[in-house]
Amino acid sequence: MKSLHLYRSPHTRNAATLQPGQPVRTLVIARGHTLQLKTTAGCTWLTCDGALPDWFLPAGSQRTVQGPACLRLGTAALHKMAEVEWEIRPPLPRWQGLAAAWHRLQMRRRFVALSVVP
Repeated sequence: MKSLHLYRSPHTRNAATLQPGQPVRTLVIARGHTLQLKTTAGCTWLTCDGALPDWFLPAGSQRTVQGPACLRLGTAALHKMAEVEWEIRPPLPRWQGLAAAWHRLQMRRRFVALSVVP
């Protein structure tokens, strides 16, 4: 089983071609990292260890996954290859994460205040 190590090249676009009959590829995403996967050609089959649904990504569609996660992917068609691109983003610095959480809290407070007014 081949593993694509996403954490080696943050903030760069990586690409792979998934051939029919090839073994399933494994993508390991570290805790706090975010993966953005996009199918550029064909149709990609994607599943996450421990998650119930499988996803099928036709050309032009994308999926974002938050780590930690172990993904398995391959081509969804029996006789057609799939091409994928991905980008891995490292976790935000702690102060940026706290600022984002504070902003979300303020937005929820405004929404609740507006929904309570008769």
